[in-house]
Amino acid sequence: MPALSCRFVQSTCRWTRTNHLIPRSGKAHARGATFTSKRMIINGDCDQKSVIRSSLIMLIQKKICVIGEFGVGKTSLISRYVDSIFSDKYHTTVGVKIDKKQCQIGDALVNLVIWDLAGESHLRTLNPAQVRGASGFLLVADGTRADTIDIAIALQRKVSEILGPVPFIFAINKQDIVEQWRVGPEVADALRQRGWDVRYSSAKTGAGVEQMFLDLASRLIDREGAPHAES
Repeated sequence: MPALSCRFVQSTCRWTRTNHLIPRSGKAHARGATFTSKRMIINGDCDQKSVIRSSLIMLIQKKICVIGEFGVGKTSLISRYVDSIFSDKYHTTVGVKIDKKQCQIGDALVNLVIWDLAGESHLRTLNPAQVRGASGFLLVADGTRADTIDIAIALQRKVSEILGPVPFIFAINKQDIVEQWRVGPEVADALRQRGWDVRYSSAKTGAGVEQMFLDLASRLIDREGAPHAES
């Protein structure tokens, strides 16, 4: 059998109304998305056949907010996810801290723009202007402080009034010290019966952290109706 030779051809195109690159789903609401096309063309003398493999990767940017009462571990969860680090020192967020993290969901590369809102009580200080434009949010409570659950429930209502019915995940944080929790499993069960996605997490150990960010990103893509590449 003759030897095969390979060459790579890569191109990118911007999704516009006039673009003829139409995905299989036919949907084009991923505003501002970029498609990267890579073809590997394998030429050989095997019965005079050529094998062409192609893929499309769509680049999407999504804003998400991380919301909860002060001291529940919002900044620590973001640091664990974005930088894989944890610090026992408590730092109060002043105003808004913005981080970015890229993840791959199926055929889409998602640039998550993560807004860590101020560490004061959001029931008094939540700024609608900081929340607007978010495609989803992560709601955080502290398992060692039962009052943060009630505050999170009130915050969910407040944020939903601003954003509408966008995807969110509720994280009960500090699972690494579960023996100190003041929140029983019945709380999570009751919220799940209301349709909430309730997770347990630990910024210190990393338990559950990456997965909930990835799952939230996946829901944003599903809600967008993002196109999938031809395989």
